[in-house]
Amino acid sequence: MPTRAEQFAGLSVALVTPFGDGQLDVEALKRQVEFQIAAGTTCLCPVGTTGDCFDRYLVRMEEILQSLRIIEQALAKLPKGPVITDDRKVALPPKSEVYSNIESLMNHFKLVYDGILPPQGEVYGYTEGANGELGFYVVSDGSKHPWRVKVRPPCYNIYQAFPHMIKGLMIADAVAIIGGLNVIAGELDR
Repeated sequence: MPTRAEQFAGLSVALVTPFGDGQLDVEALKRQVEFQIAAGTTCLCPVGTTGDCFDRYLVRMEEILQSLRIIEQALAKLPKGPVITDDRKVALPPKSEVYSNIESLMNHFKLVYDGILPPQGEVYGYTEGANGELGFYVVSDGSKHPWRVKVRPPCYNIYQAFPHMIKGLMIADAVAIIGGLNVIAGELDR
């Protein structure tokens, strides 16, 4: 019978990496996804060794430190100047202009009332959230209301491992395992 560490070793890596063989190729992962300002930053990808709750805690603490490292490097590269576009079709005018200029007031009202009109078609957009990939699949008919929206929350996929992790353990272990997975229960109602 395998030990607890052996039982969770492969599962721990599967929660961190999308690669099914348990091998984490960080450089291949970086090439798949382009992060605009974060491109060219250096960081380590923490991976646990035992797969238990404490191991996941240690990985999470190291992920926080590596995230701070990326933020510091990205801030150093951030160009000086405004951080919002001047395109009034997608950005609200400054409040000082809204209170003193009728065109800016009308633009503000129209943008808030009508919103941003997307082009007709479909798109999948995603970002790296705290628990994994947070994705949105949107189908637009060109109006201000989407025809279809599908949200892919990260916790839904993370929770799929829970039944395998709890096998043979006590009920009290379930609390620690769910806490270690950092599951957001509101995402599990799908």
